[in-house]
Amino acid sequence: MSKLNKNELELFAQTASNSLKKYAGIAKEEQEAKEKHYIELLEALKKGKSGQALVAGGSRGVTKPIEKPLPNNKIELYDPDIFGLEVAARDCRFEMIKIVKEVDAVTRDPKVACDPYRTSQYLSPSIFRMLLPTPYKDRLPTRDEWDSTNKELNKQKKDAEDRQKHIDELKKKLEAALITPRRDENGTLLANTNKDNASLHPKVQTSLSALSHRADNYRMQSLLEDKNSISTGASFFNDLEPLEIGARPTELRLWSDDKKIKCICVVYTTGTEITRGTKEGNPQHVIQLDHDEVVTEIEMHVVNGTEGKTSVTAIAVATSKCNILSAGTKSNGKTHSFSMVDDRHWSFRGFFGFISDGGFEDLGIVWGKDIPMPATSTVKMPPAKNLLGMGSSLQQKTKTAMSATKPNEHFYLGDCVSTGSSSSSATSFSALDTIDGSSVIRKIAFSSSSGRLGGLKIKYSDDKQVTSGAYSQANEAWSCDVVAPIVAVKLTVGRTLSAPVPFVDSVELVCGDANGELPLWPLDVSTIRYLGDHKPDDQLEIVSKLIEQAPKLARANWTLRGFYGEESEGLITRLGLIWGCA
Repeated sequence: MSKLNKNELELFAQTASNSLKKYAGIAKEEQEAKEKHYIELLEALKKGKSGQALVAGGSRGVTKPIEKPLPNNKIELYDPDIFGLEVAARDCRFEMIKIVKEVDAVTRDPKVACDPYRTSQYLSPSIFRMLLPTPYKDRLPTRDEWDSTNKELNKQKKDAEDRQKHIDELKKKLEAALITPRRDENGTLLANTNKDNASLHPKVQTSLSALSHRADNYRMQSLLEDKNSISTGASFFNDLEPLEIGARPTELRLWSDDKKIKCICVVYTTGTEITRGTKEGNPQHVIQLDHDEVVTEIEMHVVNGTEGKTSVTAIAVATSKCNILSAGTKSNGKTHSFSMVDDRHWSFRGFFGFISDGGFEDLGIVWGKDIPMPATSTVKMPPAKNLLGMGSSLQQKTKTAMSATKPNEHFYLGDCVSTGSSSSSATSFSALDTIDGSSVIRKIAFSSSSGRLGGLKIKYSDDKQVTSGAYSQANEAWSCDVVAPIVAVKLTVGRTLSAPVPFVDSVELVCGDANGELPLWPLDVSTIRYLGDHKPDDQLEIVSKLIEQAPKLARANWTLRGFYGEESEGLITRLGLIWGCA
């Protein structure tokens, strides 16, 4: 009522259908019949016709009071205003009085319900509601109309979703066509190398040429530095030749002794097994992969033997779930690391190389493009750029942090710098032990000892605080508020005349805009820099440096969220980057 008085509600009269008019006519006839019967009873009573004055079915000789029938509702539509509602409220009260009177009459004498003249003693509540005004200008749909319309809307929604999926697929194909470099015959099948094909072993060149048609889905990565180091009798193999598109490894088996890797067997999702080398008994090393797990990093240790002949003596692999397999022994030789720069879409598929005298003289890696799978079995992105280079303590810490409580999609461990100092007493640290996906850097402080970085302290937007290394307030060299996301980092390892043992010398951070992008104008770029304090005559020498931008993974904006590394004797000996996205 109050909303109607304030013009906050508009009412509309119901539509007077033919059925309503017909029902109103029937009710009027019944009311006239009841009134006529009432008059007849009164006249019979006056004339002493007591038999007709008795209620039908009543006890003989007992007269019943003759009640005048109450007037029927007019069964007319109420006006859509406050006056119409007031009349409806009065009529509603009257109809409720009729219901009470009828219940009382039946309670006193149940046979009253059989009286043929006691019809329509009150108006049905359902019909009464149809006489009231409604806030809807048009009539409400029937159940069948509602179901039909709902069915049609669902069909249109599904058609729209199907069209959108088709558009998204076309977009992906267009983007792939725009970013895929033009194929230069054999060149694109060879990954991550600046070498001319002519510098490769002739058998590798032949294989590249023969399999160039598979460059859309595969890459071959070789780190062989001297094609003349392969002996004349070595036999060449390439797992890419029999490999089926989409087949991924489910198990890797290795046979080795204290001198070399002797045999490799890869089992695939198709049930195929590819074995290279000679099996002797059961494999000494086995790693089984989950349906959503892939190998993302591989290390090989190669030793130069007699007459310049090389031999692969050790292999290590790391998976997208931080599982690691190591086989063989490392001695005086060189370790080669294999990974793909675009490792969000590529993972290990097999090997190619040369076999001789029960071992491998050289091994390269075949990488395959990960075909999108159903949402229930999506291949997870690698947790780190260089998991095998971290050391066992940091590897285990990373695996623990990348558990189900912290999905890999939130964090990605970038590369690191190392001073080369190793100690059994080194302590590892990682911001992943404390932060979560919503933690954003708000303040950073550095402590040092004689210009050498000793520790860091970072405060986050969610009031978390992480202390890394041997940070102390007393040795704090510099601190700074961070008001913009950090999108690029430069880490430097150096040494001086007074400190000949390498140390972390500088940490330089580049800030982006609110969206995590670098400003278009170079002068708008802001930086945060910690630089070691050294005297000019101390002659600082740069030993190594790392420059890394935020990764471009999963179409998200990644920013720096913290650091991982190791500390020994009050100094940071390893420092790596932790990127994150919301």
